[in-house]
Amino acid sequence: FFEVLIKSAMAIKFYYFKMLGGRGGAIRAALYHAKCDFEDVTMSWAAYQEEVKAGRFPALGLPVLEVDGKVVTQSLAILRFVGKMSALYPKDDTQALLVDEVMDVCQDTLTKCPQDKDAEVKKAKRIEYAEGRMKGYFDLLNTRVTASEGPFLLGAEVSIADLVVYCLFDMLRGGTFDYVPKEYTDAWPALAAWEKAIAECDMWKAYCDRFNAGS
Repeated sequence: FFEVLIKSAMAIKFYYFKMLGGRGGAIRAALYHAKCDFEDVTMSWAAYQEEVKAGRFPALGLPVLEVDGKVVTQSLAILRFVGKMSALYPKDDTQALLVDEVMDVCQDTLTKCPQDKDAEVKKAKRIEYAEGRMKGYFDLLNTRVTASEGPFLLGAEVSIADLVVYCLFDMLRGGTFDYVPKEYTDAWPALAAWEKAIAECDMWKAYCDRFNAGS
């Protein structure tokens, strides 16, 4: 009851692109799941740049969360905050450690992905990354979900880590990672099964329905 009062007392605005997934999809899904009052503000890149120029947003990209007028950046920090509101972040410290590890692995998969202005150099670097460091990240994800009683990271209940994993896999299948096969995840059957379980769970389907209804 006390947590409900706290949630209802906060003025929350969530700023992100009109995307189901990406770095902000898990946050929006968790906000919907929390059943709290919040303003879902979808922005274009140009509109975001205007906010930066006006000094209202830091030049650190989206998503951004505004809580009682305070603007906060960093997707995983925001997601942990929202995860606590929505009971999707575990109170058990050991489980929370696993959730944090998996989310950081997903974040590293994105941030460590090599870039280059030269297309051929970029291609070579991406292929090397997919066969090396990225494979190591996915091997770890595979180890974690295999050790779980499933179908999710912590067993029967969805956590914010599952949402982050799904959004990462969705980026892959959507072609975000140039020169990395869209079917990359399928090399790990346990990861493909994890992806399918998240896509078919009631919580994610409810999010998709609500997001698409507002499109």
